[in-house]
Amino acid sequence: MAYDLNEVPDGDYIATPGKQDLCITKVEESIISQQKGTPGFRITLANAAGQTIRDTFWEVKNAMFRIKLLAKACQLPESEMAVFEPSMVLGHTVTCNIVPDGPEYFKVSKYEATGNIVIPPEDKDDAPF
Repeated sequence: MAYDLNEVPDGDYIATPGKQDLCITKVEESIISQQKGTPGFRITLANAAGQTIRDTFWEVKNAMFRIKLLAKACQLPESEMAVFEPSMVLGHTVTCNIVPDGPEYFKVSKYEATGNIVIPPEDKDDAPF
């Protein structure tokens, strides 16, 4: 099957380093690393313009601190921290420090709490082109 890629819009991803307030718009639970078989979850964050960035959290002892930082940035109460599930972060706005990850890509290096609320446009991932 051939595709006319001239009709496909360019990706709408965050490609600017620095701090940004982003809303967690999607949580994909129960993902498994293809390399090591490690369980984890992936979140998609979006700014008010609808640009997105994704981050993956692996559920291993040495990386659990990243999940805790995310939960704290979402300002989850202690009662929820004790029974954390990835879906609890959905809809929360956090401040993210965006840094380069190679010559073309960017990643989130840090999560912080914010008092702001970001409302991105509706998700366009499944829209036909």
